[in-house]
Formats: sequence, C-alpha cells, structure tokens
Amino acid sequence: MKKYLLGSIALVLAIGFSSFTHVTRSKKFTVYPFVYTGTQTPAERAKSINYVYKVTDPGCVDNTTTECGVNLTLTAAPALDSHPDFSGDKVTTDPDTGLPNGGSAFSSNETRISFVAFPYI
Repeated sequence: MKKYLLGSIALVLAIGFSSFTHVTRSKKFTVYPFVYTGTQTPAERAKSINYVYKVTDPGCVDNTTTECGVNLTLTAAPALDSHPDFSGDKVTTDPDTGLPNGGSAFSSNETRISFVAFPYI
C-alpha cells in the first residue's frame, strides 16, 4: 500500500490541476485599409482626418514617399468612410515625412510611385 501511495497522490493532483485550468482565447485581429485623401505634405499625412476607411484595399506600391493609405490591425470593423484613431500610441508618424510608421494598431503603410513626365528633346 505504501508503495503506491505517493504515485496515487501524484496522479490525483495531476488530474485535479489539469481539470481546472482556464482556457484563454486571444482576440482576433483583422487588417483594415484606410485610403489617404489629403495633400502630400508631412503635416497633412500625420492627420487621421485625411484617412478614410474603404472596404477594398487601394492596391498601392510600398516604399515611396507619396502617401496612398495605411492598414490598421483592429478587433472590430470600422464604419464605412470613417477615420482611423491616431490617438495615444495607436499610430505613430515619421516626423520628417509624416508617413505612418508604427504604433499598436499599425500594420503597414501604403505609398505609390509618382511619375513625372519629361518631354522628349
């Protein structure tokens, strides 16, 4: 009897602790596109009022300096044509370009290439 007592106690404790663990579920986040509608200045790019939620992604090319939109990671879908929340640390902007570049809700920045037409000589 003494031989199996310690093993039995360990088995009872293992079953007891495993049956009362709490399952936590992480929040589901989805990326939502906000299209840029302002002028191409650093001051205007940093204003959330110049970004509008659209259902479809604007499909811009990254890594240029002409702002096209910003993708934010949110737990709930924003209202159509609403503006994002840049308050607090949700979205941060680059002080030189004004482009969104970080924050807790920031997913990615979308920019487009500006083409300049040169006349043939």
